[in-house]
Amino acid sequence: MDTIEPPQLRAWVYERLRQGRTGPQELQLNDVALYVRGKAVTAGILPERPFVANYEIPSSISDPVRGIIWELIIQGIVVPGVGLGGGSGDPGLPFFQITAWGKRCLSAGEFIPYDTGQFIDR
Repeated sequence: MDTIEPPQLRAWVYERLRQGRTGPQELQLNDVALYVRGKAVTAGILPERPFVANYEIPSSISDPVRGIIWELIIQGIVVPGVGLGGGSGDPGLPFFQITAWGKRCLSAGEFIPYDTGQFIDR
C-alpha cells in the first residue's frame, strides 16, 4: 500500500472541512477520515473494496488525519466538541466545529501560513 503524501492528505482534509457538516450531524473525526479514505481509493492509493466498518480505515489515514485536526485545533481553525455538554451538545472529540476564523481560512482555499511546509514551498 502506498502512503499519501502529507500535502495531499492535508488538502483532502481541508476539502472535507470546507464541505461542513452533513445534514444535522456535527462533524466528527471519522467523517474526515472516511472522506480521505474515499479520495485515496479514487486516486488508486488504496484498493477499492466495499466499506464495512470504521475499523477499515487504515492507521495510515486515521493517525495523520487526527494529527492534522489537532494542528488545526492549535491554530484555532477548529475547536473540539459541540456546545458545552449536557443537553447542549458534546464537549469533546470526536465531534468538532469549525471556528469563524477557520471558515475564513478554509474559504480562502489556501494553506494557512501556520502550515510551514506549504508556506515555505510557496
